Amino acid sequence: MPKVYVMALGFVVAFSLGAWGGKEPHPVLTRAIEQIGNIKSRLQQAPKDFGGHKQKAIDALNLASDELHQAIQFDK
Repeated sequence: MPKVYVMALGFVVAFSLGAWGGKEPHPVLTRAIEQIGNIKSRLQQAPKDFGGHKQKAIDALNLASDELHQAIQFDK
């Protein structure tokens, strides 16, 4: 995985966990997952593939969403 994606995912998780304050049901993580879904939808509807970068970005968003879901499950 490219370094930039790992750093971006790390930032999202670190920010989310820090802002969440240890209270369930993890509203910040849930909101991040929703935002990732919205961004992914917009990318999927884009008419261009941007030299293959569109699919790479979608794949990275899928990974980020999966990691956030796993973070929520881990904390239960």
